[in-house]
Amino acid sequence: MYVVVKETHKLTEQHLQFIDWEEVFFAIEQFKNERGWYNLELKVEDLQSLMANNDWYTLKVPQETMRFKNFGKDVATWQEITVSLLKLFVDVTYKKSKGKHESDHQIVEILNENDPNFIDKYTIEVSRKHEDWINRIMQLSQDLSNGTFMKDKKDMPIVGSGRNGVTALQFDNHLFNPIFYMNNEDGQGEQPRELVSHCSRGIE
Repeated sequence: MYVVVKETHKLTEQHLQFIDWEEVFFAIEQFKNERGWYNLELKVEDLQSLMANNDWYTLKVPQETMRFKNFGKDVATWQEITVSLLKLFVDVTYKKSKGKHESDHQIVEILNENDPNFIDKYTIEVSRKHEDWINRIMQLSQDLSNGTFMKDKKDMPIVGSGRNGVTALQFDNHLFNPIFYMNNEDGQGEQPRELVSHCSRGIE
C-alpha cells in the first residue's frame, strides 16, 4: 500500500530574485489586453509585491520543482509559475471587481408584452432600383403571418444568395425572428443598404 502525500510549496525570495520581471510584466499586459481590460493598470512593483506576499496561493508541485539544480531550466519553470499565478490573480480579481460594479447598477425585471423591447413589425425601406425585392419581402410577410416561415425551418433568401445577398435567418430562441443578414464577401457590386431596424412578428 502506497500513501501519496501532496507537497505544498511557495515561491520564496530565493526563487523570485531570478525572475525577469520585465518579461512577467509584458506577459500580464498581453493577457489583460487580449481580454480588453484596458481600464486595468498594473505596475511591475505591483506584481513583485503580490508575489512577495505569498499567502494567497499554494503550489502543489513535487519538491524537485522548487530545488535549484539547473539554473536555466529551474528559473524558466519558476518564471512560468509566476506568470500563471499572476494571470489567475488578475483574472479572478478583475472579474470579481467588475461583477460588483455591475451588480450595483443592474436592475432585473420581468418583461411584459408591452415592453418597448418587443417590436410588432419590421419597417423595411427598398430603393426603387431594387423593386424586384418587394415580391420576396411580401412572401416573407405572408409566411410570417401564416406561421409557415418557422414551420419550414428554412432561411429565406430575399435577393441574391450565398456570397452576395440578403437573407432572412431563423433563430427560434431569439427575441427577434427572423433576422436579416446582408453579405457581400467577394467585394464586387454594391452591398445592399441596411433594411431592418427592429423586428418581431410581422412586416410593414
